[in-house]
Amino acid sequence: MAILHAKKFESCRLRVKGFREVLEAHNASTEAKIVVVDEYDSNGAKDIGYKAASDALQATPDLVGIFAINDPAALGAYTAIEEAGKVGQVVLVGFDGQPEGKQAIKEGKIYADPIQFPDQMGVRVVQAIVDHYGGRKPEADALMRRLGLEVPLHVPCRRLTMAQQQILEIAKALLHEARIIVMDEPTASLTPLETRQLFAIIDGLRSRGLGIIYISHRLEEIFRITDRIVVLRDGTKVGERKVNAVDRPGLIAMMVGRPLAEEFPNRERRIGEPRLVVSGLRRGRAVKGVSLKFAGARSWR
Repeated sequence: MAILHAKKFESCRLRVKGFREVLEAHNASTEAKIVVVDEYDSNGAKDIGYKAASDALQATPDLVGIFAINDPAALGAYTAIEEAGKVGQVVLVGFDGQPEGKQAIKEGKIYADPIQFPDQMGVRVVQAIVDHYGGRKPEADALMRRLGLEVPLHVPCRRLTMAQQQILEIAKALLHEARIIVMDEPTASLTPLETRQLFAIIDGLRSRGLGIIYISHRLEEIFRITDRIVVLRDGTKVGERKVNAVDRPGLIAMMVGRPLAEEFPNRERRIGEPRLVVSGLRRGRAVKGVSLKFAGARSWR
């Protein structure tokens, strides 16, 4: 294994640090060792990455992998691997960030994992190499299908729906073998159908023994999916109940600190004179034939 470094960048130093730490842990737990034969300074540039990778391939004919610190270095390394006739023999791991690099990932030229914390990148680098040479297919596709996210994994997150992005976050937690997942108002921007799909996923996770901390103000959701309820008010825990030991009025009383005679009391209001009248509003082809009337309230009782 060779590393194409860029020591002048802090983020690149962190990536290499994370890679080496995970590599050491991997080598300590298995007989299938992955050895770093050398580091080459690519300066994070495509042309220098090409030369560095060429030098690495020439110096180590049986090289099985290259960890390129960013997309330009990885693209330069791929050209060197291609010219050496070793495509498919040498695993190339890059870092997803630039359009050209993303296209290379789609084409299968680069293994990549876009993550927020670059010092953790080594985990996926090592796994990609081990899976590649062990003949195992990555588990991501199967995991996504099980969670109901049937989209190509190279699709940028910004193109996914909010529900798909939330499922993706759950998948990331499961890949890290999380035993407890915290969901804070997860249905706030979901449609009813997407909410039902999320609940089905939660039911599946719970049946597998995972703990779910579900934060919501929507009481119907609380009674639908929870086993135990904890109520916080003004930052303080005010009560804890099993879900089958409390009803809706009792839960509301715990939340507001007093019983409510009516959850949604009727109010009679008198409408005043129109304050704003719009008739036949149009804007090009996008808007036409819109009429509105806004009136002020005269009194409430």
